[in-house]
Amino acid sequence: MTTFTKEKDIIKKFIEERLQKKLEKDQKELKILSEGDLQSCVYHHLRVLFRKKKISEIWYLTNKLPMGKQRKDKIFPDIVIMRMKDKKLKEKGNVVKPVFLIELKEHSKYVSSSVKSDLQKLAKAYNRWKHLQQSYFILAAPDE
Repeated sequence: MTTFTKEKDIIKKFIEERLQKKLEKDQKELKILSEGDLQSCVYHHLRVLFRKKKISEIWYLTNKLPMGKQRKDKIFPDIVIMRMKDKKLKEKGNVVKPVFLIELKEHSKYVSSSVKSDLQKLAKAYNRWKHLQQSYFILAAPDE
């Protein structure tokens, strides 16, 4: 198993198995009162993971990365986890490759139109960038 695969699996497992509990705790401690707070908490927990697990320097964590070449087609996922491409592609000017996308939403109650919009954004990105491994949607809403 390559270093990339091991680290990708660590990140994926964290997002799918541990991040939700951490965010629920943050919400109970009133650290999440807005979508910006949610984004800060997700970014913080991922940064801590990268540091603790000594995730290599080929990985990058960004907020609101503009993705797309033309202005009308650009999307801005809330969190993008990307990695350095191999040397051959790097020489062509393509330096990083998005691996995980995370779209975030915070509402005081569930709003289906808002959720639908973000899910469509993720679907568009997933169809456009075939090398994406996974996309996630995180909704923080106290409403059942």
